[in-house]
Amino acid sequence: MSLRRVLPDTNVCYPISLLDLVLRLDEVELHEVIPTTAAAVARAPATILTHNGRDFPGPALASYSVSVHPPDDYLVELFGEHPDVIVDVVSEMAADRRRPAMTPEDVLQALSNAGVPNFAAQVGERLRK
Repeated sequence: MSLRRVLPDTNVCYPISLLDLVLRLDEVELHEVIPTTAAAVARAPATILTHNGRDFPGPALASYSVSVHPPDDYLVELFGEHPDVIVDVVSEMAADRRRPAMTPEDVLQALSNAGVPNFAAQVGERLRK
């Protein structure tokens, strides 16, 4: 999905120093990585959450106050800082689900299946206390 389609009024510029990134990408990656990177640079400081960190050059982005993290690591860190808030959010997510109805444990299983298993496990431990 194109950034312009989601945010039609967006005007994203690509900094020259990110050209090394562009040169490493294939055509499919260009449509995914570049808009994400440019949007993050435009809104720096920012964090890009991705399972595919190799496509986002950390050192080049760091100079723009943009960091790249795997989603599981980031959410585990966030949970460490705000455990009660995260537990409340997971409980609210479950309470809001109607079709199908979900328990907090169901939400955590879905999160685990979506690629954040450590986060889901830690929140699950806290929920069971």
